[in-house]
Amino acid sequence: MNTFRRRDGKVAIHDRGSTNIGVRKFDDDAGQGRDDDFGNDLTFSEQYEGGPKFDDFFVDPSTFDEPLTGRPKVAIEGAFKTPGLRNVELTGPYMHNGGFATLRQVVDFFDRGGDFAEENVDFLHPAIGDLYLSDYEKDALVSFMLSLTDERVRFHKAPFDHPQIFVPMGHTGDHTYVIDDGLGQAVTDLAEVPAVGRFGYKTLPDILRPFEQQLGLTQFDGTPGTGDHADLAIFNRFSDTEGATIGDAILVEIQVTNSGPGNAPSVIVTDDLPASLVFGEGTEVYSQGNVFLTNGKVTWEVGELWPGEMAMLSFRATVQYPYYGTVTNTAEVKHGSAVVDRFPTNNTSTASFEALIPQQFPAKVQIQAGTFWRDEAGNVHPVVGTYNRGVYRGIPPGQTSVQLWVEANAGLPEPVIVNDAITTASNDVFIATWGYEGIYRSTDGGRTWSGMIFEDETGLSTGHYIVYAIEEGPDGTLYASADRGRIFRSLNGGETWHLAGELPGASSDVTWALASHPTKRGVVFAGTFGNGVYATDNFGLTWSRLEGKGLADDGRIQVFDLEFDPATPDKPTLWAATARGVYRSMDLGGNWQELNGGLFPFREARSLAFHPGEEGPLFVAVWGGGVYKLTNRKYNTVWEYVNLDGANVTTVFYEPWSGNLAAGTDGLGLTFMSVGAYATDTEPEAAGAELPVTMALAQN
Repeated sequence: MNTFRRRDGKVAIHDRGSTNIGVRKFDDDAGQGRDDDFGNDLTFSEQYEGGPKFDDFFVDPSTFDEPLTGRPKVAIEGAFKTPGLRNVELTGPYMHNGGFATLRQVVDFFDRGGDFAEENVDFLHPAIGDLYLSDYEKDALVSFMLSLTDERVRFHKAPFDHPQIFVPMGHTGDHTYVIDDGLGQAVTDLAEVPAVGRFGYKTLPDILRPFEQQLGLTQFDGTPGTGDHADLAIFNRFSDTEGATIGDAILVEIQVTNSGPGNAPSVIVTDDLPASLVFGEGTEVYSQGNVFLTNGKVTWEVGELWPGEMAMLSFRATVQYPYYGTVTNTAEVKHGSAVVDRFPTNNTSTASFEALIPQQFPAKVQIQAGTFWRDEAGNVHPVVGTYNRGVYRGIPPGQTSVQLWVEANAGLPEPVIVNDAITTASNDVFIATWGYEGIYRSTDGGRTWSGMIFEDETGLSTGHYIVYAIEEGPDGTLYASADRGRIFRSLNGGETWHLAGELPGASSDVTWALASHPTKRGVVFAGTFGNGVYATDNFGLTWSRLEGKGLADDGRIQVFDLEFDPATPDKPTLWAATARGVYRSMDLGGNWQELNGGLFPFREARSLAFHPGEEGPLFVAVWGGGVYKLTNRKYNTVWEYVNLDGANVTTVFYEPWSGNLAAGTDGLGLTFMSVGAYATDTEPEAAGAELPVTMALAQN
């Protein structure tokens, strides 16, 4: 309840939300002042003032607008509930008796102070009185109320869609008689409101035909009526721009909406891409219509947009060399018909972002490991981890005479030592680090990183881990070797890691390399620093040391890299890069063949990289000797010199899409060599395809 002061100065009490505004005389239509069939008061005010109290309620007089100094007057006669204004355009005719057909008539009613103010003076709300509004002010009030319409409600769109509904529409008969249903009751006429799906009505149902003008539904007739204008608005933006530079495919998102109330039968969006961006064909995703590319201009023929409807387009656009710094893009929407747009100022939208400026690789920085990552638009980026300088991402090779790089340490601690890097079949990049969380993952090719959660013998932890190597099995299981000989495993793509087992023996504390069997799940091999090779066949739970016949030092050798030949998964061949050269095993590590011809006197082999062809070359990174290859690894046993004579080469890894071999060094950056692409047809492989990308690990 609440109080107000009447025109005569006396305080009156009434139910909150119910007022007499002078629509009818109070004694013609008592409204909430009526009694029930038993003569009982229906309002809280009357019960509070002294009538029998049927409802359990508590009143705090301190909340009243006007203080009570005596017995209040009850001002409930002729009062009706006051509705809200949301969607008021759709709720006519107006007032409790449907006395006004339009909102302008309602405004005129309030402007003149009601119709029966004098007759209702003892019950009338004090806000009712002459307002003396101008026509402009009246129109402004009507426009404000029209702006409160939710177009989804107007057209019964989700979440206001509904099943078939039958609405009572009086009784069969006329003003003189009705038809008896046989039980002494009048037969009720029912009108059907047809079922409607989440996109709303496309054809106006018969029950709404008499109200199409009033409800603003004239566009269903096929031709816009007076005042029935569409209002197209466009919004565009760049997404996932953090850490972006030349060669990155940025996500462009465009949203176009018809805010109505008129229909837009032919909508066209154009995006004339700047010279700094190139459209990534095949990356476009759109909710309706068709998309075309002509001379760098993206044209999206959206088609028809009903009032309240929205359409979306997204595509990738690659930042081109030599553009960097601020990249700006403008999209425009227009009508392909004679429909008038009420607000053309929202027909264009401009977005921008900052592309990082690439630099040459810093001098005297040791590259520890590397991988290639391919985005949705087919751009290939090298990602390398360093000793104490974190991660660097390169622009796609071949765009400049000198390879350019940007730092890619967003989400990484500083300083960080990277021991290993891989790109998984799901196109995520993982790095193994010395300390901190131990493993970090990037879903955007190294632009941003997030640390992983470990579960070890002490429970869940994000504590200090030294992780040496990461490997992916044929079933997607990820393995990681850590300090104290521990092997961790992830079954959910790297989200969480739990302790699988430990390598026995103190001399197997440092596990430099891991290699998964190419076809058998749970079979993994581990190369250690000084204690040879171990194997497990139960997903890392237990490990046994292989005898390693043929390996130097009775098998107790420093293993830097272990790799299975990707070309022969059915006849697995295991290769090892060690401190005493390169070895090959045809029986899963039982017996080894030394293959060091041509490497003398440089035998410290750090990393291996395979061309995917069975008779293709095998490359090895040699500390102090450069890069060597077996031209045909199936038949050749003597290594040939390739590049970087005398350099301390720490890692080699192969990029199959264009045939680049990358070699990381101790202080000389990354060198690219074209060694031949691997493809069976002219179509490029999809990003994330299971093509082998060999990683490497360098001794710290």
